[in-house]
Amino acid sequence: MFIFGDIHSNVEILKLLIETFGGENLISVGDLLDGSFGAAGSAECVKLCREAGVQLVIGNHEAYPLYASCDKELVGLWGETYGSNVGNRIIAEWKAIKALLSNEDVEYLYNGKLFLQGNNYIVAHAKVVSDLDVGKLEVGKLTEKQVSFFDHTEDWDQVINYDGRYGQLYIGHTRWNKVGRQYDFGNVTLLDFNCKKGEAVGVAF
Repeated sequence: MFIFGDIHSNVEILKLLIETFGGENLISVGDLLDGSFGAAGSAECVKLCREAGVQLVIGNHEAYPLYASCDKELVGLWGETYGSNVGNRIIAEWKAIKALLSNEDVEYLYNGKLFLQGNNYIVAHAKVVSDLDVGKLEVGKLTEKQVSFFDHTEDWDQVINYDGRYGQLYIGHTRWNKVGRQYDFGNVTLLDFNCKKGEAVGVAF
């Protein structure tokens, strides 16, 4: 099984990963959406992953639009002000992506998990918390614990001090250029190699 980092709408890199490893052998750490390839690239990445059988751990770029109950809540989840220029951009970008998604694509996103476990490893978007009892994801009812799996990594020490209780942890979310361009943190492997800004994507076996 191969685990890859945040693609952020980069269709060509995703195609290369699927061609190289086979979609059924891939796990995405999330954040398929948003980036320099725009709404079309975001929607195409979802379609490619769905059709290839890629397993999806959702990131904040999927979870916020999927599980916000309204536009105002969506903007608030991003910590922005409803009605502001940034808030309006967030709404417009999601509407542009959603307009290009098929019903099957949307269902694929809703089937994305907060984490996936295998033999001696666990995959989450941003980090894991002390236990894995996170409840069911529901629209308008995201809990603080659920959000912690795909966001809120300002406290980087908390992320890298994960003790390995569930096996090696593979994450994305925090771009490696923000942490000294490092990816190996003992029990934690970071796979966000700044693909959103035109660099590479991390892949681990």
